[in-house]
Amino acid sequence: MASAAEKKRCAQCGKAGEIVVSTCDGCQQLSCDKHINEHRHELARQIDNVGQEHDLLQNLNGENDAHLILSRIDAWEQESITRVQVAAEAARTDLRELISRTKNERKALLGKLADELQSNRKSDDYTENDINRWIQQLKGLREIMEKPSNVEIVEESNGASIHLIKVRENCSQQQPHAFLSERFDKAVGAVALSQDGLMAWHVDYIGSNGSTSGVNLYSSGTHHIRFRLEGDWGHWFFSGIIPSSQEMVADASRSRSVYGWWDFENTVINGKQQSVGKAEFIEKDDEMTLTLNCGKKQIELEHHRTNSLTHLPVDLRVCPFPWKLLVGFDWRGGCVHILR
Repeated sequence: MASAAEKKRCAQCGKAGEIVVSTCDGCQQLSCDKHINEHRHELARQIDNVGQEHDLLQNLNGENDAHLILSRIDAWEQESITRVQVAAEAARTDLRELISRTKNERKALLGKLADELQSNRKSDDYTENDINRWIQQLKGLREIMEKPSNVEIVEESNGASIHLIKVRENCSQQQPHAFLSERFDKAVGAVALSQDGLMAWHVDYIGSNGSTSGVNLYSSGTHHIRFRLEGDWGHWFFSGIIPSSQEMVADASRSRSVYGWWDFENTVINGKQQSVGKAEFIEKDDEMTLTLNCGKKQIELEHHRTNSLTHLPVDLRVCPFPWKLLVGFDWRGGCVHILR
């Protein structure tokens, strides 16, 4: 007969004997009749819990994540639509401003030509040279009117899948220069004009100031104005630009919003001289070219005898379009002659 130590015992209550009859196939533990039933009940409860967890997961099925992602997609859609609408409205505004500015420039140029024609016709003061010049100006105007618009739409390359657009002026399509041939129009102080506005003279004592502005308005394209220094030359002169809305004063560089140079090496920004160079740089019969680059918002001055070039960026908040040519003197007998 087997000893008690050799008898199989229930893992739960420790009883031994014939009542210990079952072994669990999962945990391999021995159990009496009572505890084997309890063990099966516990397993049944656990499998019920597994079933309930399964049902919960089946009900979720990623719906929360999908809802969050869909919300992000909806927000991106609305933000993208708003950005496109803002860019489109900005493009429309820029286009309206460009069209309005172009119309005003052409209207101003036509008005000046009409006034000149009417005045000369009324006074019977015109020659073949005047008529030829007016014909050339009208031809230039026709070229401008018939030329395709210099406005273009560009897509911004910002790395986004949606490229926003903007309207800008195509500076490569420059306006014809025949119509925009420059000449002096108004004078203040010790300045007299001659040769149909192509020559400006200082006519008072040394040290007195005088200034004169050009007839044309500039707000687009690139324009070159070449001139020669003639007469009794011995001191500085000013060359640069002034907004058409700004009144001239006799001392050209003292006008606020003015950009340019006294002589060649003395820059003037907003009516204030920024640097001091040599007054002896300029000589009689020197030729220089003032370039108005509206697209780059800057002006350039080239001195041909020395092959020198300098430039100034222009702050449009201070010196807005349209610009006008501005020349100033402080030396008796000095003359600036616009070349064509």
